[in-house]
Amino acid sequence: MRAAFFVLLLANLLYFGWARWIQPSEPPPAVHVSAQLPRLMLASEVPSGEPDSRRADARGSAGCVSVGPFVDLDAAAAAASILHAQGLESVRRAQAGETRSTYWVYIGGLANEAEQARVLQRLERGGITDARAMPAGSEGLRVSVGLFSERARAERRMRTLERLGLTPRLAERRESDAVYWIDVALPAGSTGIDTEGLPALLGGAPLQVRECPSGGSDFTDSSPQTVVAPGAGS
Repeated sequence: MRAAFFVLLLANLLYFGWARWIQPSEPPPAVHVSAQLPRLMLASEVPSGEPDSRRADARGSAGCVSVGPFVDLDAAAAAASILHAQGLESVRRAQAGETRSTYWVYIGGLANEAEQARVLQRLERGGITDARAMPAGSEGLRVSVGLFSERARAERRMRTLERLGLTPRLAERRESDAVYWIDVALPAGSTGIDTEGLPALLGGAPLQVRECPSGGSDFTDSSPQTVVAPGAGS
């Protein structure tokens, strides 16, 4: 009887161990994906027709070039006509050039033409041959004794005049020369333009071809007479 009890106990222990060994473990908790998170897409899933923000506009820097600079309207108009003959749309655009100072040395306050003539004679005897009589202004009659791009040279001329017994005056003038560019719309697929005939219109300066200013130009009027004032096209 005692032996049967231990046999049954051993059998129960073996069964319990076998049952625990073959029982599958609990499944891992499910992962919940929030609907608010963006869904990743494969490259093949991206629609081919979506625009690329890096692609240049047809009228932007990739489709418009500026040619110049031309120092006067006549040269710019001739350049625009050459480009127009090639079937190209273009717009002339004025741009302020560099601001420069000039220094004018003169003798002013002359009472009459006789006094003006005496000053000219004194200057000629002193070796100054580029003096010119000027019409009357707010300071009376004047004699121009030189226009200089550097103040130091103007002051040297004034000291020379003082040694001749004259009283020179100095006037500073600030000037800004306008230059003209031709903004050219490039045809689709074109990478450049034919510049033949354009360098001769620059008076010896090198021809420059660059991208149009940001914002581009309005080519709705392709007439070669179109002119855009400074600041209006950029």
